[in-house]
Amino acid sequence: MALKLYNQTRLPDELLRRLLVRTARRVGARSGIVVKVTRAREQLTGEVWNATGIAEWWCKRGGSKRYIRTDGAYMRIALLDWRGCDQHALSTAHETIALMLHEWSHVADAQVGGREHSRRGPNGRKPAWADRPEEVRAQFATKHAAEKPSKADDDLELELAQALRETWKR
Repeated sequence: MALKLYNQTRLPDELLRRLLVRTARRVGARSGIVVKVTRAREQLTGEVWNATGIAEWWCKRGGSKRYIRTDGAYMRIALLDWRGCDQHALSTAHETIALMLHEWSHVADAQVGGREHSRRGPNGRKPAWADRPEEVRAQFATKHAAEKPSKADDDLELELAQALRETWKR
């Protein structure tokens, strides 16, 4: 099953597709899921849902009610649409890749299944975000995958920074 990308940003589809597949491989996730990439105003965000499929209308405006099969999860990533000076493009690219690694580790959890997730305690509340087992696993996987990037990973990061610079100039 191939990656199904719905890109609502001005970044090139091919660059995002290569970046998503590369980061999925780094954390050991299968990349046959639906990914919706949107624009954010304030900060980078990402969400992953466990599911075997999704309706197409969620992914794009005017989409049909057609059901799209996924490989265990689907993901939404909101990239910064910030028009600033060029010196921030490289740090934004680095943060974007770290976010993708983090979200792909959640996808890997969903694809494996049977992992421990946070539950409500006796007081009826979930634990703090950083103390949840799924977040601890995701942070560990992200840190482990980001420790030794290859030359191809560095090249993709530079290519993303250049593409961000170009879109910010428009």
